[in-house]
Amino acid sequence: GRGNNAFKKGEYEKALTCYKNCLGALDLNLSDPGSVLPADHAGKSLAHALYSNISVCYLKLGDAEKALEAANRCTEYKPDWLKGWGRVADAYCALSKYEKAREVLDKALRLADQLQRKDQVVKELRERKEQIANK
Repeated sequence: GRGNNAFKKGEYEKALTCYKNCLGALDLNLSDPGSVLPADHAGKSLAHALYSNISVCYLKLGDAEKALEAANRCTEYKPDWLKGWGRVADAYCALSKYEKAREVLDKALRLADQLQRKDQVVKELRERKEQIANK
C-alpha cells in the first residue's frame, strides 16, 4: 500500500516509516524471529517482505549498516527466500565488503539449485555475482 507507493515516488523516509509501522502492527516478537509464534502466524508470512523493503529503503537512504541488519532479519524469517539473500549481498556491496557479498550470493545460488529454481530472481543473483567478480 502506502509504503510501496511512497517508495515508487522516491519518498524513502516515508516508505521506511510505513514499513516499520506495518512491522510493528504484526505483533511479532521482533527480538527473536524464531520465537514461539506458530508457523501459520500471519505476521511471519509478511515479516520477511517488510524487512526486505526496509533494507532497500536504508540502502536508498545511504545507511548500509541498517540495510544489512534488516536484510539479515529478512533471511532469518524466511531463509529460503532468494530475494532476501540478494538484499544481504546488496548491503555488503554498499559496505564495500565484496568477499562477503560473493559468499552470500554463492549460498543463495546453491539454495536456488536445491530448490530447483531457474527464474528471474536466480538470473539477477547470477548477474550481481558477475558484477562484483573482480572487486
